Amino acid sequence: MLASLVQCVGIRPRLLAVILVAVTPFVVLIALEIRSDFRETLAAARAEVRTAAELAVSNQSRAFLESRVFLETLQYTSATMLAGGPGCDPTQELLLEANPQFVRIGIVDQARTSICDRSTVASGLLGETVLFERMAEAGYDGFAVGDLTTGHAATRPTLTLAIRDSSNTGFVFVGYDLEYLLAIGDQDRLTAGATTSMLDSRSGRFVAVDKAGDVRLTDPVPGGALALAIGEGPRSGVADAVGLDGVERILGFAALPGSEGTGFIASVGVSKAETLAPVYARSMKAAATALLVCLLACLATWWLGTRTHVVPIVRLTRMAKRIGIGDLETRAEIAPWQAPEFRRLGTKHNMMTERLQAARAAEQAAAARDAIYRLLAENTADVVVRIDADGTCTFVSPAAREVLGTDPFDMLGSDPTTISIPEDRGVVEEMIATLRSGDRVSDVRFRVRHPVTAAKWVEVTARPLAGGGAVLVVRDITRRVTMEEELKVANRRLEVLAFEDALTGLTNRRAFDVRFDVEFKRAVRDKTDLSLIILDIDRFKNFNDTYGHPAGDECLRLVATAFRHSLNRPGDVGARYGGRSSPRSSPERPWRALPTGRRPSAPPSVC
Repeated sequence: MLASLVQCVGIRPRLLAVILVAVTPFVVLIALEIRSDFRETLAAARAEVRTAAELAVSNQSRAFLESRVFLETLQYTSATMLAGGPGCDPTQELLLEANPQFVRIGIVDQARTSICDRSTVASGLLGETVLFERMAEAGYDGFAVGDLTTGHAATRPTLTLAIRDSSNTGFVFVGYDLEYLLAIGDQDRLTAGATTSMLDSRSGRFVAVDKAGDVRLTDPVPGGALALAIGEGPRSGVADAVGLDGVERILGFAALPGSEGTGFIASVGVSKAETLAPVYARSMKAAATALLVCLLACLATWWLGTRTHVVPIVRLTRMAKRIGIGDLETRAEIAPWQAPEFRRLGTKHNMMTERLQAARAAEQAAAARDAIYRLLAENTADVVVRIDADGTCTFVSPAAREVLGTDPFDMLGSDPTTISIPEDRGVVEEMIATLRSGDRVSDVRFRVRHPVTAAKWVEVTARPLAGGGAVLVVRDITRRVTMEEELKVANRRLEVLAFEDALTGLTNRRAFDVRFDVEFKRAVRDKTDLSLIILDIDRFKNFNDTYGHPAGDECLRLVATAFRHSLNRPGDVGARYGGRSSPRSSPERPWRALPTGRRPSAPPSVC
């Protein structure tokens, strides 16, 4: 399935895939940088809030110490306040003006009765049962800290700190302004939107300063965010928690050291979203830049890949298709600025096309020649036979049906010697041997078997081929051979007629002259004797005139026969030297003269 899908992907998507693979490390690097920026920003924020929390705890611890010193000083030096009554109010005014961190200053006796309190009533303190319990547990020189509460004399959240008076019958207390207490940290070191808070782990109450600068005091919150973040862990650290306003913050917290601070934990928090906002902005910018770069790279790759890769490939593909449909006139045109690989490929395509074109032209010429040869071979009266190097027939023209009386296909794979009659097979074998030696043969005659005429005379002309084998042209010469035989007979008859006397059957005068010349020259050359006998018939004219020309002719034939029987040696020649072709006109037939008007009734038996 995957392989089939990959096969459908074109070159441009593949180039884009290559670009994406190439830019992936760049994108990964940006992602790692963004991740590192997030981590570094969070680490810096955590270090900042932790340092701020530790500094706030240090300042608040000093504030608690200063408050205890103030109470101890007030315990032993302010007789007016210890005496109580209306005279303590001016003293309180002076002390409050000198110590703006305090919202209340007072003295309460053992019966929880206010001796000197600006609020003029002790009911505001009498409700703090926990403070009296803690004072009782503190001992003679004990110092106790109440819970976080909203004072009755002022609506501001306060924290009551108390110490026994000098008579050990009551205690001196102050109400510390929580807003002032929370503001003594080094706010300048915090980023915008940072908040400070304090947790009383004993009561679970939580006081914090929000973004508007207002101090909020909550009732005990079971499982509060900061309490859960701190848990049973160290007394200082950093945690991520959701504040009272529902905002997720990075909180740095630290516990107040010393017995006076037992149970109080100061924290400084910054909004996690606001802290990471610049990182998000940088990340978005980097991501947008990376996306823009990738998009531009893809567009550039698409355009450049189309110009430098797709266009030449499409041209080469179109050329290949045109070649496939037989258009060998097409040529690949690759621009000079294209890659050398495409130019070389285009040049090879053009060379291949030219070769194919030349091959096609050669094939067409060869086909035309083959057509002509086949036309000639199939329509000529001669049989064209091709044999291979082993002497086996590989092609036989259709004329074999008429000349040899056999189907050409039946001769394929056969030996040419099988078509001849047994008496002439040696001639065929000698011809094949000559062809195998590389020599041509011509006018080789032999007889072949024929189903109708029993045998035919053929004449073969053959030439060997360069790659082995030979081409034979077999021609039917039966009629010509017959005519040659008849001509030979006719020539012999003409020769007889030319050198033989028609009446007597002896050699005529012409033949006698030729033979006499030959024999005379031989006798001269061999220095031998030559005998010549000349015979004449006496009174033949009289016989011919008496008995007639037929009887005279018969007489001449009888004399010639007797003369021919007397020739015993092969070299003896008898000729009729006198006379013409017609015996009737021959003046050399002597006949005895007979009286006029007298003719015998019949010629004698011997003239």
